[in-house]
Amino acid sequence: MRIHGLWLLGIMLCAGLPAIAQEDTEPPASEQDPEAEPDPETDPEGDETVDAFEGLQYSGATQYPQGGTTGLTYGRFGFTSYGRVGFIFDDDIETANRFNVVSHGQRWEEAPYQELGFFYSDTIEGLPVFFKTTIAFRENLFHFDGEFDLDAALRELYIEVYPHKDLAVWIGERLYRGDDLYLFDFWPLDELNTLGGGLSWTFLESNRLQLHIGANRIKDESFFQFQEVQVPDQDDPGQTNNQLFLDRNRLILSATYTRQLPWDLSWKVHLEYSHLPSGKRRLDNGLEEDLPQENGFRIGSQLKLLWGDNSFTSLFVNYGIGLGAYDELEIPYGFDQQNSIEDSEFVLVGVGGAWNTPWFSAHYGSYFRTFEDADGREDDDDRDEFIIAVRPEVYLGNYVRLGVELSYQYLAPGGLFPETGAEEEPQVIAVTPFVAINAGKGAFARPQLRAFVGFRSLNEAATIYLSRDRREELDEQELVFGLSAEWWF
Repeated sequence: MRIHGLWLLGIMLCAGLPAIAQEDTEPPASEQDPEAEPDPETDPEGDETVDAFEGLQYSGATQYPQGGTTGLTYGRFGFTSYGRVGFIFDDDIETANRFNVVSHGQRWEEAPYQELGFFYSDTIEGLPVFFKTTIAFRENLFHFDGEFDLDAALRELYIEVYPHKDLAVWIGERLYRGDDLYLFDFWPLDELNTLGGGLSWTFLESNRLQLHIGANRIKDESFFQFQEVQVPDQDDPGQTNNQLFLDRNRLILSATYTRQLPWDLSWKVHLEYSHLPSGKRRLDNGLEEDLPQENGFRIGSQLKLLWGDNSFTSLFVNYGIGLGAYDELEIPYGFDQQNSIEDSEFVLVGVGGAWNTPWFSAHYGSYFRTFEDADGREDDDDRDEFIIAVRPEVYLGNYVRLGVELSYQYLAPGGLFPETGAEEEPQVIAVTPFVAINAGKGAFARPQLRAFVGFRSLNEAATIYLSRDRREELDEQELVFGLSAEWWF
């Protein structure tokens, strides 16, 4: 399957090459005429500041799942948000278990989460500028645990400037990503959580090049990238101070080329290089352990077709090796005898999109991913996984809709299950009918408030796999129900 995935990646990389030599007769629909008259509703006085933002292209991709826009508009102070909140109970009115056996399962299963984004756009000495800060909050809800605590993080803090209408330059911390598989809340190709800088250059009307350099450093109990040790305080005998012992940042370079092709097609190629310098960490027994330098690569491609009434289909292929086989926010695992991960690798093939009509809409998505670590042993760190899902929705007027989400998950972990002494393949089938209220029609119309009932069918291997960290074994047939809301703007 890996070989087949690499062949498919090669085909997709070559698919866009013949069209690069072609010249478009018209600019892309997303490109605005810099000479256009100001919109009287947003700029009643023809303000030059607003004119300066005409035609600018935001250096990231869509801000929120597949339904966003890359066009940047002038707004002075502004506010954006993504969020989800709700609950899932089982038939005993207990908090329902989550039933995902793959790495990126049903979006229904996710815990409450919110991002609050604050931005300011203006011109300073004639230079268009864009500042943004995004704060994220995880699932701690006071009315569900009675505790005054907050699990928050600063996800974005950056500034972007536009010295030319075709050029954007930015520095800071940001979520830097492209299109997702919405039903799984998963970015299969280009998703970086980075502290760094980059530029985006649009040229020859239908070509876009994005370059980026950034760094990541994760603090965790394994001391893979960062460690402080206690040393005696020279000025206060009997006391200790923390002293920096290990500090190695993961350097990431990325390049993304996007080409608008005829027939409403677009082609993207994404490359990443990751580097982690060597270092030492101190073990609990006082000995020091060498950590070799690590390098890694990723290469992937996406073909995207726009069709019908705001409908689209995307095909993704991605390959990673070494450090590139692990997410930048993930501590690697499965080391070889030299304490290295250079032989770890993955292949991913995914497809997803949305279908919109005046009467109904549908989300659909699927991916297959195979991963093998570097330790040379066949164990449950190595895995093949597959998921497919579809969510059709029928409109009952402008705001109400009925829908159902159907999904199938399959996992083939390496090694034997200790519970059975045999190889097992956990599988989950889920059927989730729901009724929802949306702000208008369309697959991505939000906010959405929904009530749902979920039927889950697990094979015996899935009940064993999902029950390992739970107080009681799951049944092969599970019923859940809940309320949830999701929004972005």
